Amino acid sequence: VLGCSCKATGLIPGTKYKFEIISKSTAGKSRPSTIELVTTLFTFQLDPNTASQCLLLSQNNTHVRKAEAPAYLPDVSSRFVPDKENQHTVLGDKAIKGGRHYWEVSVE
Repeated sequence: VLGCSCKATGLIPGTKYKFEIISKSTAGKSRPSTIELVTTLFTFQLDPNTASQCLLLSQNNTHVRKAEAPAYLPDVSSRFVPDKENQHTVLGDKAIKGGRHYWEVSVE
């Protein structure tokens, strides 16, 4: 059945988990399928060299807010320039090449 899911909460970073999945239907049960995963935690920071001039980053580069007016920032080729719709951009300092990931974000 498409769309079946299960949410595992309270997982601890750096811990290996093993999940066993069994499908049930009117025809009976399937053989168990096993999935193993290891949770990881890494520090993610915003890259100040990519932040557009209307974004202010915290000293530790983990928070961002919109500035009242554009700030003077060094001219670097990686810096984003706001587009005509006035959207501002900043990239993170790590590239993720695969897997499933999520972030918890607080918007104030």
